[in-house]
Amino acid sequence: MGVAAADVCLRRFEAVVMPLLQRLPGPARLVNARGRVAAFTDPHHLVGSLTKDPDLAAVLAGPADGAEHGGPRMRSCDGVPLVLVTTELPAERP
Repeated sequence: MGVAAADVCLRRFEAVVMPLLQRLPGPARLVNARGRVAAFTDPHHLVGSLTKDPDLAAVLAGPADGAEHGGPRMRSCDGVPLVLVTTELPAERP
């Protein structure tokens, strides 16, 4: 027997996830296999919006170290059907 789905209080989810996302060096978002944003630090991708990232279902099924798709880096979240999408900040000029 397993769990097919779970209802999670969004406020509680954000309280746990946001401090972790904010520690990352650049913009980040957690998305499901359909591209729906669950949490973000990137103002271009709001919660509930759909992203146009490549095949996120393939990322979930792929290697744990993730994949890079023309800029964004995507990593599956072990045991959770979400993908962490990160973007590096542009290098600062001296």
